[in-house]
Amino acid sequence: MEMTWLDRSNYLRGLLLLVRQNNEVKDEEFCMIMKIGERLWFAHDFCNGALKDILDNEHIVDEPPKFSSKGVAEEFVKEGVKLAIVDNDLDLKELEWIDSVVRENELEEEWRLHQVEYFNESFANIN
Repeated sequence: MEMTWLDRSNYLRGLLLLVRQNNEVKDEEFCMIMKIGERLWFAHDFCNGALKDILDNEHIVDEPPKFSSKGVAEEFVKEGVKLAIVDNDLDLKELEWIDSVVRENELEEEWRLHQVEYFNESFANIN
């Protein structure tokens, strides 16, 4: 999928904000974001620093990202779901934050419900 640099930046920032929702960056989340950052062409040191700084940086605003297309937004939500469950610890704040991204990007209600169902099934399968 083609992404603009702004989309790439918002994508990484959005994932960082997602892991910040439960005030902790677990090892599984750290590894997943590092891989995604590399895929998005961000330097390893940049991603590492952003992850280490995300919990303490009071200047970061927790606004959901707005993407240039619904396709990018949908991909982000799918990956956000995976990130939210990778640590085997579903947090309601993470789910609510993902839902705010869905609303901000005006994704279809039916699609949103399908993602929530997928989210619930995925979480049930890991427990």
